[in-house]
Amino acid sequence: MITIENQTIADIPSLHIFKQADKLHPQPTVLFWHGLGSSKEQNLSFAYYLAEKGIRVVLPDALYHGERAGDIDAGRRTYAFWDIVMQAVNETQSLVNEMTTYKWIDSGRIYVSGTSMGGIISCGALKSFEWIQGA
Repeated sequence: MITIENQTIADIPSLHIFKQADKLHPQPTVLFWHGLGSSKEQNLSFAYYLAEKGIRVVLPDALYHGERAGDIDAGRRTYAFWDIVMQAVNETQSLVNEMTTYKWIDSGRIYVSGTSMGGIISCGALKSFEWIQGA
């Protein structure tokens, strides 16, 4: 059975998707970032598919999105695009640091992915952190 849990990881609202039988076991792990104007929930279909294959997935909300949207309007959010991207790249490190304390990640097998803006975040994180295995 696939489980979806709302969780705050490194002070970031996130969804944690995994096979229930593997909850307490380290697994390859993917951080999956959403696109501009979207939210973590919009990528559940990708996360579910990966979890079925034995991959743990964490879907965080980027700055000014989802539970972190606050009162920002779409125009101001678009104007802040690169700030959002750069913060998410930096938050990738914080998320992985906390997930490592939970012993979720199998032998350092951490990956990043995303749609649209999330793909840009993934490229930035891949370039910034040598411990990311792939994107």
